[in-house]
Amino acid sequence: GVPASWIVASDTILSVPESIELKNPVLYPNPVKNTLTIQASKPILNYKVYDVLGRLLYESKQDSNTIKADWSLYPKGIYYISISNENGYSTKKVIKQ
Repeated sequence: GVPASWIVASDTILSVPESIELKNPVLYPNPVKNTLTIQASKPILNYKVYDVLGRLLYESKQDSNTIKADWSLYPKGIYYISISNENGYSTKKVIKQ
């Protein structure tokens, strides 16, 4: 069961169908040094960067098919980028050199 201190709520506005993935977003170059380009067939609405531990490092609202992101200040390592648009979402691994 659900702990008594929790409130069970159903809110369709917040739910995202987990089975829907973006069709082939393109991220390059990967590994990245300074500028990462992200392209999708439909405008990208949200762009998030997470570290390898899942901590959100950066979030940006967008409305563009192409994003050029400055990665020059990120330390070397592995990151995960989550992008979403009207079709769904996709998470990709990016290596910073």
